[in-house]
Order: sequence, then C-alpha cells, then structure tokens
Amino acid sequence: MSGLFPQDFIEQVRNANDIVEVIGSYVQLKRAGASFKGISPFTKEKTPSFFVNPDKQVFYCFSSGQGGDVFRFLMVYEGLKFSEAVERLAERAKLPLPMRERSGRRGEEPGGKAHLIEIQENVRDWYHSLLMRSPAAAGAREYLKSRQIGAETAKRFRIGYSPNQWDGLIQWAGRQKVPLEVLEKLGLIIQGKSGRYDRFRDRLMIPIQNESGKTVGFTARLLSSGAKEAKYVNSPETELFSKGKLLFGLDRAKRALMEKRVAIVCEGQIDTITCQDQGIENIVAPQGTALTEYQARILKRYVDEVVFCFDPDGAGRSATRKNALTLLKEGIRVKAIALPSGNDPDSFVRKQGPEAFQALVSSAPDIIEWELGEYRKEPDWEHPSGQAKAAQAVSELWKAIPNEIYKERMIEDLVSKLRISSIILKREFYSTGEAPLAPRPRAGAKRGTSIEETLLAYCLLSESTAGYVLGHVQGEWLEEGFLKNWLLEIFQKMEEQGWEAAHAIAETPEAEEKQRIRARLFTMTLPQGKEALSYLRQCVTGLHLRHLAVKIRAKQEEFRQTKDAAQKEQIQREIHDFEKKEHDLRVNKEGKV
Repeated sequence: MSGLFPQDFIEQVRNANDIVEVIGSYVQLKRAGASFKGISPFTKEKTPSFFVNPDKQVFYCFSSGQGGDVFRFLMVYEGLKFSEAVERLAERAKLPLPMRERSGRRGEEPGGKAHLIEIQENVRDWYHSLLMRSPAAAGAREYLKSRQIGAETAKRFRIGYSPNQWDGLIQWAGRQKVPLEVLEKLGLIIQGKSGRYDRFRDRLMIPIQNESGKTVGFTARLLSSGAKEAKYVNSPETELFSKGKLLFGLDRAKRALMEKRVAIVCEGQIDTITCQDQGIENIVAPQGTALTEYQARILKRYVDEVVFCFDPDGAGRSATRKNALTLLKEGIRVKAIALPSGNDPDSFVRKQGPEAFQALVSSAPDIIEWELGEYRKEPDWEHPSGQAKAAQAVSELWKAIPNEIYKERMIEDLVSKLRISSIILKREFYSTGEAPLAPRPRAGAKRGTSIEETLLAYCLLSESTAGYVLGHVQGEWLEEGFLKNWLLEIFQKMEEQGWEAAHAIAETPEAEEKQRIRARLFTMTLPQGKEALSYLRQCVTGLHLRHLAVKIRAKQEEFRQTKDAAQKEQIQREIHDFEKKEHDLRVNKEGKV
C-alpha cells in the first residue's frame, strides 16, 4: 500500500496532520474525557458513537465498525487510495512530495492522477489566455460584459474560451507535446470514426475545481447563436471529474461555510461567481440541479443549514423540493428563498445589491413553510382540496426530518396553518405505518467487546499485561477468526523476540483490518494498575469457561450420535472431566487458572 512513498515520508505526513484537526474539519467533535466524540460520518445516527483518540492518533466508529489512523479516515470517507490520502494530507501540511522514479521518468507517472491534473490545468490556462487576448474570443468577452463579469473576475475564476475549431486543442497539444491519449482520458477530445476532434468548440469555459482547488473539469457555455447543441455541457465522467461528487465554488467557500455554518445553494456557476465576487462567499452550486447523497454529506461537514435559491419556476420549485428531501435525511436544516419572478441570484444581486440578497437569506423560511407558501399561491388554496394537496406535499418533507420532537412540534404548527384537525393530520402524516415518537434502537449503541478484543488490548497496553495474557491463555481457548490469528501471532513474536517486536505488529500500515481493530481497542476504557490484574483474571477465567462450554456441548452431541456402548462410556467420562473443571473455575473466586 505504501510502496509509492518512502516510509519516512509517510510518517512525516502522519506527524504533520493531527487526527483531531483533520477529522474535526469533517465532523463536529466534542471533548469526552481523554478522547473526542461526534456523530458518525459513516452512518445515520442521533447518539454519538464516533471517537477520536488524540494520544494514539486513531479513530473508531462503533456504529459502522470503521477505524484506523488519519490516512484510513480519508480513505473511507473520501473513497481515496492510500497514496491519494498521503498526497491530500501532504498538501494540507504543505509538504512537497518526494520525486519518484517510474519507468525512467522523474515525478508522477504519465496518466497518473497528479499528471492528469497538471495537464488539465495547462489546458485551463490555455483557454484562459485565449479569452483574455485572442481576437477569436471577442464574442466570449462580449458575453461576459453583458453578464457584468469583468476581466478581474474572469482572471480570478480562470474563465476561458475554447476556439471554434475541430482541432484547436489538438494543435495546442502537438505544440506542447501532450499525448492525445491523455486529453482523451480527460474527456477534452473525442475519438470519432475519422479521427480525434475537440469536444468543446466556441464555448465559454468555466473551470470546475475540487475541494482542494485543483481543476478537474469544465462547464462549457455555448456562444454560437442558432447552433443545434446543448447550451451548457459538462466534462464527461472521468478519473478526475464526477459531477455527483463536486460542488462548484466549494474550494473558495470552505472558510465562510465553516464560519457561518450556513450554505446557500444555487443552480448555476454564473450565479455562484457573481455572488462570491460580490462578497457572498458561502454559496455553492451542484453540477446540475440535483444534489446527490455524496454532495449532501460534503455539505454536512461544513454546515448545519442550507438555504436553497433556485429559479422561481416550476423546475426550480421541483428541484428545491427534491434536494430538500436529500438534505433532511442527512440531518441538515433546510430553508428556501423565493426570488421575485424572472430573477436568479445573479440578476437579483446585480439589481438589488448583495445586502438585499443577504437579507433574503437571513429571513428565509423553513422548507415546510416555504412549501406551504408555494401552495398558498395556487387558486384552490382556500378550497379543502387545495389544502389536502398541500398537506400531502408537506408530509413527504416532514417524514424526512429525523428529529422526532421537531416533527411533533411542526405538526402543531401545521394544524393552525392548514386548518386541519391534529388527528386527521397525524393520520395522513403517519400513513406509511410509522408510529409517532416510537422508541428506536440507538444508532450509536456500542456493540459488545469480545474477550479476545480485551486480551488483545492488554497485549498492546504494556509488557506486564501482555506477559500475563501469554502465560495464562491457551491458543485453543480462543474463538476462531482474525483476532485469534492476531493474538497467536503476538504470542509467537513475544516468545521469540520480546514484547516490543510483538507490539510493532500492530503498527503495520498495510494491515487494514488490524488498524481498524486497533483503533477500536484504543477507544476502550480498561482498568489500569492493580485493577488490571484482577480484571485480566476474570477475562481469562471467562475465556476458559467459554472454551469448556463449547467442549461439553460438542461431547454431548457426540454422545447422542454414538451407538457403541464403550465409546459412550468414554465420552461420558470426558464430559464429567470437563464439567469438573468448569465447576472448579466457577467456585474459584479469584479466577486462578
């Protein structure tokens, strides 16, 4: 796993990234004794079951079973490879990546992710230079002028222009000695029946950045009038670009989102550019109108509340409602702005100013109130059928809210606004068979700790406790599985090379399952000092008793299956011996074995 980087560099990156600070940028953590805890970022829960241990620099999530070090967290949460997690954290710590030799070339392997980003950003800069200087881009500059986007803004967002040629980018690649296969891999050129050609022609090119500010794709706005092509086209899905995992403007909005804990979500890139340029920094846009669960989880890392500001037409209303459901299920508060007809954030901010827009955001109604407001505009609102339609629409949003107390209070509010009795409204809202305020199992309830896990924790705790386990536990007592194999591995290492060598087994970065379990172990609260010996005796006794119980059941089954009288007598004696050992252990209060 770590072969792409020297081990000393990996350790340097690990030491430069405090796990509490890194995870704290994704999850709201609160001090809990010697650890920090928070709501799991991997499951939907109400009771915190996610723990971070700053001393051991590990995390463990009891609700999902995920655990490990800071690299492992990014791998699980972001879906990264180990090398990508190292690169991300090295970049965060401003550590230069070491040069690597691959096939006689220095640096990143051609076609690797870093190399693809480098080429993508070179293409972006070429598009931008054309916009700023090429006579052929006069129409693009005129379009930006009509949208009141000046040269400084274009520079800030690296907006560009793709020439109205079938091979403009291909010619550039030839001059720059960029392999066409790489451009094809980035979705910038297409392989046709008669050869390759540029995907984007005569379009305004808006670069799309990932969370780290690296250009991973483009949204291209058509400039040719009367052309029979889509007005807006995104980069295709590539190794770098996945539109369901990106939010336009997030790289610039992160700090404002964390400070305000509120995100404004609009429809388009131009809306976002205008607002951010006018000082409204906590605004982002999805690549399209539909928010995915992945994008919702990204937002949840930064904010507690989202305010939608989509176009005030039927499509905008529908998108707001659908996206609200996605966010509500993630536990995010949702509000929505109703802009005057014919306005979008871009035009509203330019006409009314950023202060007026911010005032709308501050007074934005809750999503259910917004939905009712939309139905109040309907001609049949005063008719029972109109209110029934509104109640049905609102119920879907209401059911998506995870907080039961908030839901119950919301019903009380809706009773007066819809002028429907609470009994009828509850019957409608609970029509799916839900029981109001029904007790639910705790999502974050900790699973029981096995005896093997406890013994393993003591093996890693100190040489003395590890020595006790080694001297009192027999391998056959352990339950078959990963933990048994790991304990036996530690026992063998201790006998051959001592405790330090055995403890080092747990540090192996390649051992993903070990790292997950080790992280869980370090979140356990174990008796220390004199109490540790007493507790260990109880654990060893419990382990031995469990082993004897398994043996007795196996012999009893063997007794039932055997027909030979002599064999039955022998088995009966063996069962008696096991039962005597079991009895002796149970009456030995000190648990000595």
